[in-house]
Amino acid sequence: MKLAVMDLGTNSIHMYLVSIEGDDYRILGREREMARLGDGCFREGRFPAETFYRGIETVRRFHQHATGRGIRRFFAFATSAVRFAANGGEFLEQVRKLTGMRVRVLSGEEEARLVFLAVQNSIDLDGVRAAVLDIGGGSLEVAVGEKERILLTTCLPLGCARLRDEFMHSDPISRRDLRRLEEEIDHRLEAGMKKVAALKPALLVGTSGTLQNLTQIAHRRGKSSPLEQMHCARLTRDDVEEVCELLAPLSHEERLEVPGMDPDRCDLILPGALTVRRALQRLKFAELTISERAVREGAILDYMERNKGRLELEKRVPDVRLRNVMALLERCTPDTRHAEQVTRLALALFDGTARLHGLGPAERELMHYAALLHDIGYLVSYERHHRHSAYLIANTDLDGFAREEILILANVARYHRRSPPRPRHKEFATLSHRARRTVEVLSGLLRVAEGLDRGHYGIVRALRVRIDGTGIAIVAETAGDPSLELWAASRHLDLLESVLKRAVRVKVEKSGATGEIA
Repeated sequence: MKLAVMDLGTNSIHMYLVSIEGDDYRILGREREMARLGDGCFREGRFPAETFYRGIETVRRFHQHATGRGIRRFFAFATSAVRFAANGGEFLEQVRKLTGMRVRVLSGEEEARLVFLAVQNSIDLDGVRAAVLDIGGGSLEVAVGEKERILLTTCLPLGCARLRDEFMHSDPISRRDLRRLEEEIDHRLEAGMKKVAALKPALLVGTSGTLQNLTQIAHRRGKSSPLEQMHCARLTRDDVEEVCELLAPLSHEERLEVPGMDPDRCDLILPGALTVRRALQRLKFAELTISERAVREGAILDYMERNKGRLELEKRVPDVRLRNVMALLERCTPDTRHAEQVTRLALALFDGTARLHGLGPAERELMHYAALLHDIGYLVSYERHHRHSAYLIANTDLDGFAREEILILANVARYHRRSPPRPRHKEFATLSHRARRTVEVLSGLLRVAEGLDRGHYGIVRALRVRIDGTGIAIVAETAGDPSLELWAASRHLDLLESVLKRAVRVKVEKSGATGEIA
């Protein structure tokens, strides 16, 4: 299965193109743009117009790129800036209108959980309790846990863009503002770091682009070549102290000249460095370990876990249309045996009466799907479950189906019991003439198939259909007492007789005994 994972972060918008393969995944491609959603957001409380449309355009372009690569499934999420902005909802609605994506807004605690999930799966935590710091543009996510469990997740208002907007009012930052910035960082860290320290982690892990850039700057001091392996690299407290002392007095232009500096993070790096320094001091750690895996990798792993059943279904059922039908059926129905039995009977009836109804392979396929889904309305209630089934089918995203095909499925499920199709029924009347004819035939067949499994016991093992001058004979081979099935089938012949213009008889053969209804 191919999936596009889009992260609408405060500093950057990232997209991973992913192939999910069994219990693992493979990155097919990466896109990143510093869309800077946080620019002005924390100062003004909303996205300025320029930021708003820059973000929308980035998302639209990434979505277009993914669809051009043949990817149709998206998982998009947003973090601190969208949570904070008063027009964040308007931003997400515009994304939905342009791309069809519904973006999930992560809470700070959920973001911390996903970051820790990524660390659990990329750094050896066997027998080790770890604290993880993820410094973003709008917030600092903190998590503490072990190999098999998470003990703490929290979110602190210590993002680089947020602190820059609040405290960096001159270039370079004034001594007074620097002192206020350091004091506020300490104040905002205090409660969170006390909770972390109380859990006594033995390992400190840092994620995010800011920490990676700090590590690169620390490595480049006195060296000409960049650090080649970032994952599991070490960043010491002494390194951070030196980088803070180096950066604090510099202007923006001077920081750009620092070896290892990421130009896109030049205005964000100082608040990030000061936050890391104070966190290390408060937790009494001499160093932290860098993880390149963070919230995006955690989101992929979480998606795989939450969609485990669907992913297994995709392996089991390669056909996209049948797979989506089966996914809907299994979501709504804990026991699918009745649906599968009715489907077998309905298809046997379809094939046996083909020369009379004249429908082809496309309609047979719809018979298959409608029979599988005819009872999903039980999820809502038994009463009027045929109507509930129709509603669920008509209002579920069934990838691979044209809209009229979905409406045919919904109508067939609607008419598998109770009243037959009527011209006054709006959902039926709006169909094309051919589609109405298809609904009438398939509903007539489905009513009989449903009757022949009235007890949900799978008593009918096989069907034969004989057509002669006097009508249609349906011969059902059964195991067990077929009385209930005979009675139920007798109540569901009228529609089939009407559309096929033949009388229908049902014969039941069981261990030498024969019963018949006409």
